[in-house]
Amino acid sequence: MFKDNLDIKEYHQMEAINASFLITASKNCKTAESERKKPKKPTTRMNWGTYIHTAIQTKNMENNFYLEPYEIDGIPLRSAKTGKLLKKGEEQLEELKTQVAPKIVLSQKEWDMVEGCMENAWSHEYAKPCLEAAQFERSGFCTLQGIDVRARPDLDCTKKHGKLPGCMSALADIKTRQKEKADLESWNRDFHNNRTYIQAGLQMLVWETITKTKVKNYWYILCEVEAPYEVNTTYLDEELIEYSKDEAINAIEKWKAWTQNKSGPGYGKPQAQSLLPWKRREMEMMEMEETW
Repeated sequence: MFKDNLDIKEYHQMEAINASFLITASKNCKTAESERKKPKKPTTRMNWGTYIHTAIQTKNMENNFYLEPYEIDGIPLRSAKTGKLLKKGEEQLEELKTQVAPKIVLSQKEWDMVEGCMENAWSHEYAKPCLEAAQFERSGFCTLQGIDVRARPDLDCTKKHGKLPGCMSALADIKTRQKEKADLESWNRDFHNNRTYIQAGLQMLVWETITKTKVKNYWYILCEVEAPYEVNTTYLDEELIEYSKDEAINAIEKWKAWTQNKSGPGYGKPQAQSLLPWKRREMEMMEMEETW
């Protein structure tokens, strides 16, 4: 089933497992269970991502954020040289946060970043059609391989088709990137190293299970968090779409098997260690050179 406009805090408190859990479980099930009981606190970068997501989805800074003033009651909040928060201003800032809640107080640097990413995403030739066609933050719940799972892609473009062919029957996610790291090569490397494909795969599987319709496309809107806040768009090809779904299923199966014997090691059974593909190619090249 789908739930629209579900509060994000309520979503994260639900029992069904999500992609973040499965990514950890794909490496170590015991660690995944431990982090599930004691979730990690959001990092600064994670908070930035949340702010940028909110701004892009609502297209409204003033309704969601409050610009931190230079001073409160004559007391400067930050160092004029470093921009770091001063001890004398900490109490005033905490009081301000309470007064303006639920708006989030942003420093000038954060405000510029969030606004820059929002404006550049909506003015981007290829990101804009996806955003225009999207239903934002739908939560999907179903059972896969006997395990209750949940997913919450940033953009659901499966109902309203965008102007770009690739936006048809698509899901999409917004990802923040460091400066000059929104290029395809850098993103693709991190996509695989961080096993982000499990997140994409789970989202597609959940949507296909609920709607009984194949998700044909999966897009990413990549936003750099440093000026000039460049935006790039990428999409998964057919092979990577199927691989992502397969790896999501594999992660679910690994977790399912481990729950039947929690006394077992988190990393699973002994695994053979072999040459990496790049090392094998290097050895083959050396052998070829010796024969010349």
